[in-house]
Amino acid sequence: MARAPLFLEPRLAELVASHLDRGLVRVGGAVGAWCVMPEHVHAILVGARDVVQWVALLKAGTTTAARRADLVGRIWQRRFHDRSLDPTTPALEAATTYLVENPVRRGLVTHWEDWPHVRIGWT
Repeated sequence: MARAPLFLEPRLAELVASHLDRGLVRVGGAVGAWCVMPEHVHAILVGARDVVQWVALLKAGTTTAARRADLVGRIWQRRFHDRSLDPTTPALEAATTYLVENPVRRGLVTHWEDWPHVRIGWT
């Protein structure tokens, strides 16, 4: 199934970004970094107790908000990909670099800082 570039709609990208900025810390963990690309989202969660619950809450919250704003109906695919990183190794730094450089690799910007929907920092 091809992913639709729904997040090219600036209001939808900002809506998702605002949810990521809030971090859903109540279900455990902070969002250490995130990037909203035109057709997908990357996020690094730090110390999340239940990643599946965190993703479900993010998807539900953004879908509800998007519908209320008359943006779109369905945003998310059913599946998502995750992996566990040991923060005591260089893997976390490498994943963060990969995440923020995603818009550069795709040719969307020259410097990751120029992409409006990327953040590094603990919420």
